[in-house]
Amino acid sequence: MIVLIRRKYDYFKSANIVGPSPTFLFGNLLEIWKASHYSGQLESWTRKYGKIYGIFEGTLPIYVVSDVDFIEEVYIKQFSNFNTRRPFFFLLADQEKRMHLGNSNAVKWRRQRHIINPIFSKAKLVSMIPLIIKSIDEFLDIIALYADRNVDVDVRSMYTRLSMDVLCRCAFSLDMNVQRNFDNPFLKALNTFFGVDNRKLLFVKAASILPSFVGIIIFRAVIRFNSLILKWNETFPFFQFNELPYLWLLSRISGLIVQARQDLRQSVRVDLLHLLLNAVTDQSIIDNNRYKDDKNLVNSSETQSMIINKLTYDEVSGNILLFFLAGTETTSTGMSYCTYVLANHQDIQEKLQEEINLYSDDTDQSSIYDTVEKLIYLDMFIKEVIRMYPIAAFAMNRLCVEDTFVGKHRIKKGTIIQPDIYSVHYDMDIWGPVDPYQFYPERHSTKRHPAAYLSFGIGPRNCIGMRFAYLELKIFLVRLLKTFTIFKGNTMDETFRIVELTVIGPETVPIKLKRRIPTI
Repeated sequence: MIVLIRRKYDYFKSANIVGPSPTFLFGNLLEIWKASHYSGQLESWTRKYGKIYGIFEGTLPIYVVSDVDFIEEVYIKQFSNFNTRRPFFFLLADQEKRMHLGNSNAVKWRRQRHIINPIFSKAKLVSMIPLIIKSIDEFLDIIALYADRNVDVDVRSMYTRLSMDVLCRCAFSLDMNVQRNFDNPFLKALNTFFGVDNRKLLFVKAASILPSFVGIIIFRAVIRFNSLILKWNETFPFFQFNELPYLWLLSRISGLIVQARQDLRQSVRVDLLHLLLNAVTDQSIIDNNRYKDDKNLVNSSETQSMIINKLTYDEVSGNILLFFLAGTETTSTGMSYCTYVLANHQDIQEKLQEEINLYSDDTDQSSIYDTVEKLIYLDMFIKEVIRMYPIAAFAMNRLCVEDTFVGKHRIKKGTIIQPDIYSVHYDMDIWGPVDPYQFYPERHSTKRHPAAYLSFGIGPRNCIGMRFAYLELKIFLVRLLKTFTIFKGNTMDETFRIVELTVIGPETVPIKLKRRIPTI
């Protein structure tokens, strides 16, 4: 056993790939666990070892890459060989049937993506705009109180409640009053889920070292532990324990699906849940694996016609939970970064306000989609924010499913490819001639390498909710900047700190707001 493990650590050495020396059994995990930011550690190693190097998490080999040609080859040109994300070793019992777009294998993912893509069409997004606006207007009413009192306000947690409010309305057509009710159980579960650095939990560390062995034990222990909590709560209602947040959310969303199934025929709602239920079946779905090795499968119209256009109820449950978790925290983090930049760059804020005043007329909600699409500087502003402050770097990894060559590098089946997004986004050769560390929206008017911008992923398996996220951010910024001018709060310079948990975001964003005088 010891000899076999040691041989695994020859993987990169035999391929003449440099990288930090691994420690027996741990690989490079000890250094990763010590680092305050995983992404920062990768960036540090990139400066030392170059744009392509190798690390080990336990005995798992990982190519860390910031070479854009290599990334383009993996994510676009050889997608068939890298069509799956890194397997998650904590798939809970019964979770296999709830595999969603984020963690499903290539065949299952292809079917789900084919069905879900139309849900994010322009027509469907336009139908959700009134729901988005209703949540944003409520937020503006709340922060107006701080502007009128001329006091600082930390908007970080407020953005979480706003984006959750939007998702509840757009996903379930539910008004949970989450922006004013801080005790909302969904909000508490969400904050608990995103408030932990999962990589540094003891059982996660153990499973990182021995995933196939420890992972199975953890699966059963987690389910057993949660079952004991449920039994205790039933027996002793006067003294309750909290369920694990992920399982609590999954249970409540499953309940919403049961209710939605009952009123599906009478409903005319256009929320995500009902749109997904329109494609649901009670029958078992067996994905056709005989197409998995077809190199031209992804873009083949003939293959698309062979895909079963159905989802199971469990897949609906998994995908709704994915949209709820991913859409809430990533969007609120994007709002936070945008606000931070606006407070620090008054000249850019004024330029945005001028563009918004010139093109924006939000009295006609039916034209809002087309209006925000015309705001070119706003679009470049958002892209520059997310270039400098990427949010979900972890989701970009890929698993090699077949031995292949990427350039001169022989990649073996089972190897993980992990882009170093920060090194790509701050590469002078890619993003110059203006210093990439300088906030400069106009750089996005120049066409760059296809793999230069990685914030929402690239290739067929990019973020399916990207258009929804951009739309929500644009409407939010238009209505915010038409109403207020944003300034730095008194404590912003001292307290603004980026933490890396499930997403990479700021802890606080303290600002001061001043009402704008309406233009005539």
